[in-house]
Amino acid sequence: MKVRRGFLLALLPALITATYYPVIFAEVCKVDDQKMLNSISNIHDVTFRALFLPGGANGWYYRPLIGASFLADRYLHGLNPHLMHLVNILLQSLNALLVYGIALLLIPSEKRRASPAPLIAAIFFGLHPLATESVSWLSGRTDLLAGFFLLSATLLTLKYRENGNRLFPVGALAALVCALLAKETAAAFFPGLLLLLICAGPKEDGISKKDTLRLSLFTRSMICVGAIAIGVKAVMVVRSLAFQSSANNISWTIKFMMNDLSHTIFVCLGAVGFYLKKMLIPWPLNFAIVEVDPLYELLGVLIVGLTFVALFRNTRRSALWIAGILLLTPSFLIAFNQIAWTPYAERYAYLPLALMSPACVSWLAERIHKTTYHSDIVATLLVVLVLGGTVFVRSVTWSTNLALIRNTVEVSPLATDIKGLYVLELVEHKRYYEAERYARELQKITSVGYDPRPAAIMAYLQMKHGNIVEAMTQLKSLTSRKSEYSPFVTTLLVDVIEEAAPRRDFPVTTLFKPEELSRFGDLLFISSGNYFIYYRLGKIFNRLGLPDYARDMFTKASQAAPPTDPLQPIIRRCIVSCDRLDTSFQTVHNGHNIKTMR
Repeated sequence: MKVRRGFLLALLPALITATYYPVIFAEVCKVDDQKMLNSISNIHDVTFRALFLPGGANGWYYRPLIGASFLADRYLHGLNPHLMHLVNILLQSLNALLVYGIALLLIPSEKRRASPAPLIAAIFFGLHPLATESVSWLSGRTDLLAGFFLLSATLLTLKYRENGNRLFPVGALAALVCALLAKETAAAFFPGLLLLLICAGPKEDGISKKDTLRLSLFTRSMICVGAIAIGVKAVMVVRSLAFQSSANNISWTIKFMMNDLSHTIFVCLGAVGFYLKKMLIPWPLNFAIVEVDPLYELLGVLIVGLTFVALFRNTRRSALWIAGILLLTPSFLIAFNQIAWTPYAERYAYLPLALMSPACVSWLAERIHKTTYHSDIVATLLVVLVLGGTVFVRSVTWSTNLALIRNTVEVSPLATDIKGLYVLELVEHKRYYEAERYARELQKITSVGYDPRPAAIMAYLQMKHGNIVEAMTQLKSLTSRKSEYSPFVTTLLVDVIEEAAPRRDFPVTTLFKPEELSRFGDLLFISSGNYFIYYRLGKIFNRLGLPDYARDMFTKASQAAPPTDPLQPIIRRCIVSCDRLDTSFQTVHNGHNIKTMR
């Protein structure tokens, strides 16, 4: 296909931006994004040590470059979500261009000008529906940034194999380190980097035999195992430097996997088969995948067999295939549903897709010999229409929280977290009867064990229906349990109390003593870590005419909030107003006593 490079460089970003255009003006996603923006907004003192060596008691994700990129958003444009979405689209465009460069180097030099493979591979990856989650979700930037560095490392390694410039492997190693700081799972690419350095097929890749390092299959296998061990150790060392201890769920999951190896093998095979199927046939798209069909285990067996064949082939394409499979392995831990909020996710296949796309498309193009210029054009347009149309429709779904969460609930009716969010979204849109129906469904799903979400949601809905007695009774049952509450449940409970406070027909103090509400506020703060809870409860106590309790809540809010928080002056004024209110109450009370004595 005769395509000018300059035209291609302009075409790819234009195509990707056009398909993701609805995302630019999308609402802030209520799954993680809003919490992330609030967290970044509340950071006041930024230091290198705080960013790269936080030293927290429990390390979960160690991704300092992602934090740095969000801080850059904050200082450049004040965390404007539209511009942040635009940055994600730009990163996807850059990654697609890197895929084009990698696919170009996988083709013999004499065939590069005529081959359609680089363009098709770049479009296939850039417009692949599996990427919509990473691009449309602000929190998905971790995949995009890690992908940029991994693809850069791959391209530099391939360039080194061509011209032998020793600066390229140094740059590749630096890019790999940056990828590791963007997402820990990039450590799985260590074996792929080594395989790219030691293997190349002279006939397939256009490299002379003297440039190929001949190693036995056993040696290459041992190199992979050793590189995996080095990658895992590197992540552990970095985490030990950054945090005081690792997240318990990770170590617990590993122990669980080791206790039942047969079950572990089947889960891993099912995950491999599922993600490879999604790369080839991505439909239906789903934001919260809670389970997969056991038949994917059979496909997983086939994929593992192909991976061993690729290891035997010892070519650069096979090295990229193996690297892609290895980048899937961290998702095996998550498939046991103890680490992330969903055991399977389309974004977990983003990095493997980035490496496998150029390898598979260039391999397929080489084996389809009888093609014409017009057939190449038709094939390219077909890829653009099918994949681009799917991405555009999915981008429209991602543009509002209600549409995204509704679609997720329809596809995954057993996803309780998402169903709870959907109920709240329906409430926000004043669709109370529909919200109540889903809340009752949620109660049935979470009937095993105690879950405060359905009761909190039902209390809120009863309040919206005007059934204040039923709402406060539900709330009373919740306060009697010493449970931890998620942030959205916490907000919901305070909303109920806040709306009930000014009601004269059934005041809050009918069911709750002031000290009970105060203790409940402490429990909500411990569960959520949100000091604004204290501020809202202080306002509630003020409405109830209880200045002593209001002052106590405002004081706790001031102590919990950062010293430079914009809310601090408002809280201090509230404390002063409580003192004045308390003084006026004392004056009235004393005057009443004097009048009574007279």
